Amino acid sequence: MFLIKNTQLNQLAAHQVRVFIDKLILFLEDEYPEEVLLEDPAEVRQRLLLLIKKAQHYGFAREQHVTLFVLFCMELGDEFDRKIIYEPFVKILSDKMLDPQTRIDHVGELIFDELPTP
Repeated sequence: MFLIKNTQLNQLAAHQVRVFIDKLILFLEDEYPEEVLLEDPAEVRQRLLLLIKKAQHYGFAREQHVTLFVLFCMELGDEFDRKIIYEPFVKILSDKMLDPQTRIDHVGELIFDELPTP
């Protein structure tokens, strides 16, 4: 029987996160160049890692969902979920009665179709 130690599992997971961040940076370079190209690469990676963790806090684990959550942060600010004006978005993102795809789609429609002005 082959046994994977927790440290090995963590290393595999960390590698996957690094690969995902690389893909995310490539995507964001086209969509939000000022957020990626004009900043220190190490700071960009750290910021994206924090946003990935925030997305996971809301129950998003699929790359597509996390990417969309990061786009929300690019549009509204990394701390949008702490602003009263965006409370309706946070309520939807936090609603565990809805599946992740429904939550992310609904908030995406609200943000990109009817973005409120702060």
